[in-house]
Amino acid sequence: MSPSQPPKLPDLARLAQESGLDKNVMAFLRESGVNTSGVLFHLFSKRERIAKTLQPLEAGVRVQGTNVKLDFVAMGVAVAVLEHMVDQIELARKAQFACGASTPTMTTSDASTSSAEDQKPPKVLPKGYWATVIQDFEKEVVAGQNRTFPSHQLVGAEEFVKQQQPIPEPQRLLTVLDAFESIRWSMIFARWGQEHQVNTLVDFFVNLTRDHPNKIPQIREYYKKTSWDLAMHMRAGGTFGSGVDKIV
Repeated sequence: MSPSQPPKLPDLARLAQESGLDKNVMAFLRESGVNTSGVLFHLFSKRERIAKTLQPLEAGVRVQGTNVKLDFVAMGVAVAVLEHMVDQIELARKAQFACGASTPTMTTSDASTSSAEDQKPPKVLPKGYWATVIQDFEKEVVAGQNRTFPSHQLVGAEEFVKQQQPIPEPQRLLTVLDAFESIRWSMIFARWGQEHQVNTLVDFFVNLTRDHPNKIPQIREYYKKTSWDLAMHMRAGGTFGSGVDKIV
């Protein structure tokens, strides 16, 4: 078997577009000499350099004949998107190194294959999972009354969660707020973390959306980035709560 070719680093322009980086920010970086993914990675190998590099945009600079100035939210989103881009480039670099270090042939025993299969996460919820979650939630008593789980906010959610094709993203204030409420209860239902930790995370984005209703596209991208960071943090063994603390 011939060895596979190592993967290439992502094209910088395409990565910026797919990640949702502000075009003016990308133009600013290009004028500074950042023209490839490799340069971007080494420039921002220390993540704290991102905010420092973009600092002139807070006061306002002229980029390609246009005055560019970022407010607090736009700056935060730009930093988050660039962190995501650097993460993606880092993953590609690791894949390159792994491919270079791998041998052309590889054998795997039936026992190890079976073990790997056993370690895969389940694709369906255990029988009775929904009922158990509802019962646990409604055991809590508030002001002398048992809580009622808002099941109606999750009706049909599983159809969207399991879809592989992208669906339209919320564009207006109320639909974005509704989306975050559904995310809140979905996380509680899936038991990602303790309820108060989920509320801390979702309330942060709800308040951010209410405070900046004209920045919905940027907030959406910021949420995508932080969600990815949270997932990678938990995959590396971190807790949901500690991941939330890094975001808010």
